[in-house]
Amino acid sequence: MSDATVEPTATLSSEPWYRGPLALGLLGSALLVFAQPLWSWGFLAWVAPLPWIYLATQSPLDGRRPYLKLWLAGFAYWFFAIHWIRLAHPATFFGLLLLAGYLGIYVPLFVYATRAGVRKLGAPVWLVAPIVWVAIEWLEAHLLGGFLMAALGHTQIEQTKLIQIADLAGAYLVSGLVMLVSSAASELLFLNRRRERTAAWRQPIAVIVATAAILGADWYGDQRLRELELPADAPTRRIALIQGNERAVWTADPDRDQRVMEHYIELTRKARTQIDAEGVPVDLFVWPEGAFRTPMVTFAPGIYEEEAKQADETIRSDLAQLQKIAGAPLLLGFDRVHFGSEDQPGSVYNSAVAVDGEGVVLETYAKTHLVMFGEYVPFGTWFPAIYSLFPIGGVTAGEGPAAFVIDDVCYMPTICYETVIPHVVRSQVVELAREGKRPDVLVNVTNDSWFYDSSELTMHLVCSRLRAIECRTPLVAAANGGLSANVDRCGRLLAVSQPMTPQVLLVDVVPGGAESTYLAHGDTFAIACLVVTLCLVATGWFVRPK
Repeated sequence: MSDATVEPTATLSSEPWYRGPLALGLLGSALLVFAQPLWSWGFLAWVAPLPWIYLATQSPLDGRRPYLKLWLAGFAYWFFAIHWIRLAHPATFFGLLLLAGYLGIYVPLFVYATRAGVRKLGAPVWLVAPIVWVAIEWLEAHLLGGFLMAALGHTQIEQTKLIQIADLAGAYLVSGLVMLVSSAASELLFLNRRRERTAAWRQPIAVIVATAAILGADWYGDQRLRELELPADAPTRRIALIQGNERAVWTADPDRDQRVMEHYIELTRKARTQIDAEGVPVDLFVWPEGAFRTPMVTFAPGIYEEEAKQADETIRSDLAQLQKIAGAPLLLGFDRVHFGSEDQPGSVYNSAVAVDGEGVVLETYAKTHLVMFGEYVPFGTWFPAIYSLFPIGGVTAGEGPAAFVIDDVCYMPTICYETVIPHVVRSQVVELAREGKRPDVLVNVTNDSWFYDSSELTMHLVCSRLRAIECRTPLVAAANGGLSANVDRCGRLLAVSQPMTPQVLLVDVVPGGAESTYLAHGDTFAIACLVVTLCLVATGWFVRPK
């Protein structure tokens, strides 16, 4: 898109280079990178959008192909923010380029839509910019499978009172608040009194709105924290989160399954010894994604009946033996393979299984939201040969959520990046609640060892903490490689493991969820922002600037 289609644009640069789209775009990207993990300088997020807002509110964008330059700035942000994607495998560097290239389009889209609202409709930037930004994050969470790590609001995860507004409209609202304050500040910094007759009233209103928004969020957070405060004698469940550090590999390794099982069994034995020494019983052991290496193999009725019986006996025997070692119920990440016919390859499911205190399998869950290029390749279902070009196999998505009821507590399992997407977790909680199985505890089992001790570990945990707030349900995470954690229903981090360190994290969880507006109404707010943004984009094509 180009301003040449909607308003006059200078063909030669009339501004210093440092006030051009590329320089200012890169400045905003750099500030936002430093606001995210690894550095986590969250205060920079409040000023990071200012260069982009400046471009959206000033005279026609300077120079040629300004939106291409803004795309380069957006690409740079995502390339450095999620650089850890390259660590999984040499081929995933190209995945990083593709993902950063796609996500980079949202910076020029933000500037374009905001310009349309401000310069063509005369709307205040503090109103337009937050609406557009929320719409952009909603698109990021839904298009091409969805990806919502390193979002603007995620930088404020340690501002406990502030982030409680996530239970109103999701984490999108936290991002919208940060953008509102930044855009209100732009009214003070960039409004030219000699050219804007409305400056006398616009600036005080911007200050009032931003101040009211911050104070309102702080008040709301304080109120919710008080309402959700638990009594000191609230009944708890003690959960043992078993964190190994077995590196994930792409290449075939015939000894890996046995090595991983022995590693996790040894950690479980150590946990049992520690538990017995302390004299405090444990209610549940949790192993991470894919840690239990005996697969569950099932067959359609009438085929391979002898093989089906043998496979079923094998996994049930292995699970029962592990339960005896643990001496408590289990929730394990494992693989399930189902053969629907004799002449078709089996469907592989990334799964979790619950085992009760007697070693009996209660239920299984198959991951419903798969990771593109991590668990599937687009169009691989129709063209299976495409998988020969990638170091992954095709994983089949599950059909819905599962409730693991163990000793009258309902645990809802999620696997890997399902906690990255707000609507995925929310929809599963709502569906189970409608069935009378409202989750008491969210459990995320994941394998983040692909990314070593990188910022990915923190980014993933930040997403999980926000899901706990949105759903007002405590969450525990068991991660191979880390970070394993205990998060209360207010998103507070009660315990966290060390990365890349085999360990057992014993945590006490108070089961039980509370209601939230986000659970009741979902993405209504974000979708409304999307509708407004689409209208602004249309305005950019058909309305002359004021």
